[in-house]
Amino acid sequence: MKQFLLKLWQDEAGAETAEWLVIVAVLVVIALAVYNTELQTGLSALVAEITTLLGTII
Repeated sequence: MKQFLLKLWQDEAGAETAEWLVIVAVLVVIALAVYNTELQTGLSALVAEITTLLGTII
């Protein structure tokens, strides 16, 4: 696997592909970090509010 990655990195088209893979991986890590902190808190609050509203209606 290491040899494959080294060969891919040395090839110009492979190097560009590898760079894009690194960029995408970094973006995924950032998105997961944001999801785990901000979105999860916001979604939990939204679900709690909807549950409360449904509890008062029913």
